[in-house]
Parts: sequence; C-alpha cells; structure tokens
Amino acid sequence: MLKLKSCMIFQSLMIKIEKFFSLSKDENVLISKYRTTKVKIYFILQLGYFRATNNFYTFDLKDVADDCKCQLKNVPVIRTKSAITDIGF
Repeated sequence: MLKLKSCMIFQSLMIKIEKFFSLSKDENVLISKYRTTKVKIYFILQLGYFRATNNFYTFDLKDVADDCKCQLKNVPVIRTKSAITDIGF
C-alpha cells in the first residue's frame, strides 16, 4: 500500500510540475523572439518557479542543470542541436 501511495503522490507532483512549466501559445511566441538559448531557458524556469511558489529567484543555470536539461528535452522552441553547449553544459 505504501508503494502505491508513494507512486500516486509522485504522479500528482509530476502533473503539477508539468503544469508549472507548460507554455501557452503566447508564451511560446514570446520565447521564440529571444535570441539565445540561455535566455529562453532562464525565462521558462523563472516562469515555472514563479508559478510553483509565487516568488522570483536569482540563480545560475548550472545550479539548476537538471531542470535546464528537462526543459531542453520538452520545449520545442528551444530544442536545437547546439542548445546544451549554448548554455554551457
């Protein structure tokens, strides 16, 4: 029973995380206007963190590398061959 409950909690968290980092059509248009991958990633992360906590944060992308890599995989507007090297990973 504990495993099932843990799994349900994890699935619930994943749904919420996806919701925080999902982008509207307007947000995708806005992001596509930024030139560098670094700025695009920073915008997406800042928006998602704000949605999750109602706070803005100062952070270095290297400190949130796992979140960056996740967004690189999941957001088509920033998915490029050179994206990972563009942000210094």
